[in-house]
Amino acid sequence: METTKPKDRQWVIELFDKHIYSHIIGDLKLMDELQPHDNQNTCAIPTAMLILSALDFIGFLLRKGGKKDESEENIKTAFTYNGYFADSYSTEIVQDLIRIYRHGIMHNFYPIQKQGKIYGIHKSDKQSLFEMLFEDDQAINSLNINVLSQDFKSFIDSLYHHINTKKDSQIIANIISKYSERQISKESPTVTTQTTIPPGILSSRL
Repeated sequence: METTKPKDRQWVIELFDKHIYSHIIGDLKLMDELQPHDNQNTCAIPTAMLILSALDFIGFLLRKGGKKDESEENIKTAFTYNGYFADSYSTEIVQDLIRIYRHGIMHNFYPIQKQGKIYGIHKSDKQSLFEMLFEDDQAINSLNINVLSQDFKSFIDSLYHHINTKKDSQIIANIISKYSERQISKESPTVTTQTTIPPGILSSRL
């Protein structure tokens, strides 16, 4: 039975329209345009930073009882939510994306390296999430960020469709509850063209 208030659902839809699609997906699409056949630098690592931090943020919103500083659990929640990511994102793959890539690039810009194994990150037109590349006779297990970007955008679209069409009051309640925990107002924010801020942050200070 649907118990969600129309205004609550509308606020969550506006969160996606005005912030997740505008800020996150908007920036991601710009970075996706930087490809190796056109540019020497492709912003592969900044692209990964955007996606993994966004998954942390969205996983936090989806987790009932979760905390914003529980990045691993937040990201796992996003990757496993409703099967919106393909089965190829196994527990082991997700763990590598978090512990090798997310933790590595957020703190030291580069993926964490393990003894006897080199991890890289790149963009290519191939459809495998990971590719084995070779440089100076060294084998590099490299994340194709183009594939992760494509799958992440599909995840956001699926989540948005779910919120718009399913009688699922729990997801609406979770998202609104998380914003209450962060002490951010649900009122529509004022965002200038120069400044990106969390939704509601200005009105919460009034």
